Amino acid sequence: MAVQTLERMPPQSLEAEVSLLGAMLLDNTVIDDVLQYVSKDSFYKTAHQELFQTIVELYDKNQAVDLVLLKAELERRGSLEKVGGLGYLMETLEVVPSIANAEYYANLIRDNAIKRDLIEAAVKIQKDVFENRGEVSALLDKAERRIFDIAEKKYADKTSHIADLISAAFKRLENMNDRKGRLTGLGTGLYDLDDLTCGFQPSPPVPTSVVTAGDRTYIANATANTQRQRIMARISRLFPSPSPCCAPCPPFLKACCPT
Repeated sequence: MAVQTLERMPPQSLEAEVSLLGAMLLDNTVIDDVLQYVSKDSFYKTAHQELFQTIVELYDKNQAVDLVLLKAELERRGSLEKVGGLGYLMETLEVVPSIANAEYYANLIRDNAIKRDLIEAAVKIQKDVFENRGEVSALLDKAERRIFDIAEKKYADKTSHIADLISAAFKRLENMNDRKGRLTGLGTGLYDLDDLTCGFQPSPPVPTSVVTAGDRTYIANATANTQRQRIMARISRLFPSPSPCCAPCPPFLKACCPT
């Protein structure tokens, strides 16, 4: 059965793509900034994908990237005419509204790429359903995984060199060790846990919207059970041997009082 799709122009902004490429050529320092948002596949136009990839590869070789060097590299690869020739390269430099807006252009390009991915995922999900490919639970898991993979693009962090990550991790561990139980992060109110972790430490947010329904249910149940156990353990330490009394126990102590 053929999948019915809307015949519309996919989300894209060629103006933003050209403006970003021009900004990268005019100021190479913005290249590192925009790489946290976009990749070659984020661009809609094939010529822009080729230009972006060439600029990044030259930059990765610690070479300054300008119009002359980019033209020479494209000629060497035999792809100058494929991207529109020298005239098109010059146009990319002329249409840049502001280099300061490079990250805004990158965000716009990334968002449009995600929208195109969502359209593609929706078509594939529709096709799987119409063709009755597997059980409903399997279809749901497959659909969730497709959306999750797309969501990862939105929440992807800026890439860092492994040496920098290791150095930062060791410094944080040394700092935690030097403080010996004092909080370096957010306290939980559970003192034994705070002694072990020094509080909740800074870390990238995890978008719960991209976690599957089954995962959310499991995490919620596990968290509730763990918190209940911790609370009861603390009450037991506070009241290790409750003596018999005539007054009835409060509700929150009934679990640890002798029957």
